[in-house]
Amino acid sequence: RLLEDLAIKEINPDYRLWLSAEPCPQLPAFLLQTGAVVTLEPPRGVRATLIAALDSLVTEPLWERQDMRVTTWKKLLFGLVHLHSNLHLRQQYGPMGFNVPYKWGRGEFHNACQYVQAYITDDPVPWPALRTTIADVVYGGHVM
Repeated sequence: RLLEDLAIKEINPDYRLWLSAEPCPQLPAFLLQTGAVVTLEPPRGVRATLIAALDSLVTEPLWERQDMRVTTWKKLLFGLVHLHSNLHLRQQYGPMGFNVPYKWGRGEFHNACQYVQAYITDDPVPWPALRTTIADVVYGGHVM
């Protein structure tokens, strides 16, 4: 009905409406059929997923931290990105990847980075504690 009211009035030809929605019964099929559908497909393969994770999760200030051991920090940060991207890859296999689907996002990655930053200041780095914290606390014991 709203669309019919809009059709009567004069609309600027440069007007564009971007609509982002999950499929649901309340959304008229007519709306989806008349519009251009744009989707974001997840990257395919380990390398593409890893590159996408590096682009979206790691910022320049995060990578270039100077207040800690730089070499160890960069190796651990890359390891976290690798773990996070592999978790997302395993989700595509359904029950063979994980029995229960989990939605890991930026929050888990950034929490893991904070734990790494806290533990990396210790000398020597407590590797068992760091592994347990990331695997059991941050990612909820569903990995490793």
